[in-house]
Amino acid sequence: MYLFFAILNFTLSGAIFVIGILTLRKVSTPNEVVFASLPLLFALHQFTEGFVWLGVSHLIEPSALKLAEGIFIFYAQGLLPFLVPLAIWLLEPSGVRKKTYKFTYDRGGTYNCLYRMGSFYPSYLCECAKQLSCIRKLMDR
Repeated sequence: MYLFFAILNFTLSGAIFVIGILTLRKVSTPNEVVFASLPLLFALHQFTEGFVWLGVSHLIEPSALKLAEGIFIFYAQGLLPFLVPLAIWLLEPSGVRKKTYKFTYDRGGTYNCLYRMGSFYPSYLCECAKQLSCIRKLMDR
């Protein structure tokens, strides 16, 4: 039963990867790259989910399952909460809405670091602080 889900995830990741490549080819400005790369990253997410299903079926080694789980969770709870608001912020023209997005992005990123990961992984706090400072420098341009 779980093998069906693994095959489904691998197949979907291939289809989404093709869509991601086509999306990146339509990018006209550098500010659109982050938003256009989301389908490619989602394809990677689906691909790793396939390995999670293989691990649940005991068809791969436990160490490979642990790596796949880590990538899967990092994308969903660590990377996506940063990338989606950043992508939207980059697409916005200068103005009040862009400043509002920056404010909510700063608060959301801090919340993500402190609440979701920081209480479980203290070393993750340092990494989040580095990411936020890099992103703030980019936004202050």
